[in-house]
Amino acid sequence: MSITLARPAAATAVVLGVLALTACGGDDPSGGRTADDEISEATERLADAQEDSGVPEECEAAFPMAWGEPDLADAALPPGWPEPPAGAVLCAVSGGDGSVQTVDYAADQEAAAVLDHYEDALAGAEGYDVTREEPPGLGHEVVSGLAGDAGFQVDPRDGGFRLAFDAS
Repeated sequence: MSITLARPAAATAVVLGVLALTACGGDDPSGGRTADDEISEATERLADAQEDSGVPEECEAAFPMAWGEPDLADAALPPGWPEPPAGAVLCAVSGGDGSVQTVDYAADQEAAAVLDHYEDALAGAEGYDVTREEPPGLGHEVVSGLAGDAGFQVDPRDGGFRLAFDAS
């Protein structure tokens, strides 16, 4: 299932709606609750709605805007693309309509371990040109390169990583 921009927008609308509903109180303007209580409750409701949509629970922290049950069959991975690191959980597949496609995974591994995994697997793969670098202004390392004419990037983040593919 491809994820479109409308789905993250719908998730945002849910958050705003929940915040608006929880802002309405009775006679006591605060209802005895703090703003942090309201935000925490809205966050829990969004997480529940996200999980009900089919997103694995492990994805909640790393990809809070993921929506719907992800399906790797929707991804146009380059030939010979390696499996994700052990224990990685697929969170979302988006794009693929001629633009950059992303595949998001939740993972317990440190960023360096994720990058090591892909760098090692792709360095020996035929047709892959692989570079590990810290692009200016990004603040962390990525693994990027070419698979034939298609560009790719492995970008770690807290609690997961994003694969990006550009076939242009």
